[in-house]
Amino acid sequence: MRRRSTQDNPHDRKSTDHCEGSAKKYIAAVDVGTTVLRCHIYNSCAQVCGSASDKVELLTPSSGIFEMDPERIWQSFVTTVKAAIQNAGITPEEVSALGICTQRGTFTTWNRHTGKVYHNLITWKDVRAENLCREWNYSYRVMCLRAAARALYLMTGSKRFLAVSILRYQTGLVAMRLLWALSNFPELRRDADSGKAVMGTLDTFLLWKLTGGQVHATEPSCACITGFYDLFQMEWSAVTMKMLNVPLRMMPVVRDTSCTFGHTEPSIFGASIPIAALAGDQQASAFGECCFDLGDSKCTMGTGTFFNVNTGKEAHSSITGIYPVVGWRIKNEATYLAEGSSYDTGTIIDWAHCAGLYKNVNDSSDMALSVNSSEGLFFVPAFSGLQAPMNDAYATSGFLGVSPRTRKEHFVRAVLESLAFRTKQVYDILTDELQLRVKGIRFNGGVANNEFVIQLLADLLQQPISRSHHRDTSCLGAAYLAGLAVGVWKDLAELRKLRHGCAIYKARKEQLVAYQPVYEEWQRAVGRFLQWHNRK
Repeated sequence: MRRRSTQDNPHDRKSTDHCEGSAKKYIAAVDVGTTVLRCHIYNSCAQVCGSASDKVELLTPSSGIFEMDPERIWQSFVTTVKAAIQNAGITPEEVSALGICTQRGTFTTWNRHTGKVYHNLITWKDVRAENLCREWNYSYRVMCLRAAARALYLMTGSKRFLAVSILRYQTGLVAMRLLWALSNFPELRRDADSGKAVMGTLDTFLLWKLTGGQVHATEPSCACITGFYDLFQMEWSAVTMKMLNVPLRMMPVVRDTSCTFGHTEPSIFGASIPIAALAGDQQASAFGECCFDLGDSKCTMGTGTFFNVNTGKEAHSSITGIYPVVGWRIKNEATYLAEGSSYDTGTIIDWAHCAGLYKNVNDSSDMALSVNSSEGLFFVPAFSGLQAPMNDAYATSGFLGVSPRTRKEHFVRAVLESLAFRTKQVYDILTDELQLRVKGIRFNGGVANNEFVIQLLADLLQQPISRSHHRDTSCLGAAYLAGLAVGVWKDLAELRKLRHGCAIYKARKEQLVAYQPVYEEWQRAVGRFLQWHNRK
């Protein structure tokens, strides 16, 4: 197994004179992403003391299948945490707590008595349940449920009923993929009906393994992405479970995001470490960016783009593709986020590299800036369809407007522009629907390091954009949540003081004026690529 040990972020090497006495407390934070599993060891000044990472291997034996080997993920998790502790120059006994954030929607099932898994981890990218989604979305039961919810919404104005009235199952939700697994693994179906089988998203699976099979639990930020969880009532939806014929006893207990879930088996790391936080990666990133107040926002541009706005104690429902998620729950008090997404961002950057548009990803910004415009060339980034506001799973990707004058630099610029344009679309829906004053936006993720993209976004959004010097805000958020649970930090106000410096990108009005017709023309180009894969 290849391992790349990372060094401390130079921006984290601030003076520690003010916290020498308290910096001896350490938090291990792990982010299990789609491409990389990484662990950072933080001291109580939120500085990285040691790190390690390992590549996550996606299994794609045929089209539409995206799995991970659960045993490989488990071994990678253990060895990466051990390496990070060693690189920090501390012992496992010195780790005050472990915080974990994971890619959302990836799950597996296993026997609660033997621990045997029934199948690989089925990731959020897997689309084998696509036909099931179509069947259920047009089924009599779901249409009746929508109609009843619509009537109740008109009578009560409850956003809970509005959310149900527009219910549409997608492969990104665990629900349909679990139904697919129950239909395709007979042993799983039998054991689920008899009470032997349990389900867990990646956080739950790792917690189960870390505690030696003693704890089967999750928390709301991961549970709310499954399609089984009622985030308005903060409980598993008995109605949904019954309708889909999924036994409620398969589901884990839902606890606070920041709390002591249990302790690691001493034999794993050489000490029993409190597991003090579980979280979805996007929510952990928002927490790491200190988006604690109403209107605070962050945008993560990684494998995909995820734009989150803090909506406080109220979940926002929408009919345009913006959806509510639980940000975190601390001391039984939930904070909600509105989320808009575009599934293809880093995947587009990687594809362009593999296609030979640039030799090095870091060259893409300079190449885009080397020409004055994309010369009427447009790119639509839709490897996974197009999410809000188009909400078209059948959209395709491609270039439009190639001419004899088109050079490689124009292709690169068109690709980068498309990522900024998709982000602007999501931002516009969020701001229009929420009617909140969205405060200075905090950008993070690998693609946010692209100077061309980030400055173009500042111009398009006409907002100052900050980009944290901290590389992994999801890890930082998991560390913050774990530290709060065990008393390393006492409250959110203390965490705000720890926020690292940021690079600020200011909006240029003249660039918005110049780009507005380009953006409008790109939107027209998008219309040509909609419903391409719909053969019906």
